[in-house]
Amino acid sequence: MASQQQQKHARPPYLPPAAPLGGIPTITVDTPVCAVLLVLYLLGTFTHALIYRRNRTNHTTRFRLSILIIYMCLLRLITMSLRMAWAAHPSNARLSSANALCERGILALGGTLLCLGRFLCFML
Repeated sequence: MASQQQQKHARPPYLPPAAPLGGIPTITVDTPVCAVLLVLYLLGTFTHALIYRRNRTNHTTRFRLSILIIYMCLLRLITMSLRMAWAAHPSNARLSSANALCERGILALGGTLLCLGRFLCFML
């Protein structure tokens, strides 16, 4: 009876009924991996921002690929930190719903690689 009353008063967001694409994160596995990737994406953001700034001062053209890579790195920073937080608090429904952002990060990575591939094909 008590569980039925709790279900009546439960408010969204709800925990997902099945495991998401990357599985449910655990502290022992996901946190160290995400921490290393967090540092790498942070370095990538600073490196590409520096490259963009140098190219902007030396040339008059826009470098959209650099901006795209910076945004992709920032998006991955957010997703890695949300995954680490979700590993620490697995029963938090708001953090589990952040998995949608993780999946969008994969799409952003794919789009960046497609643009980079197109750019490299034109250079050959």
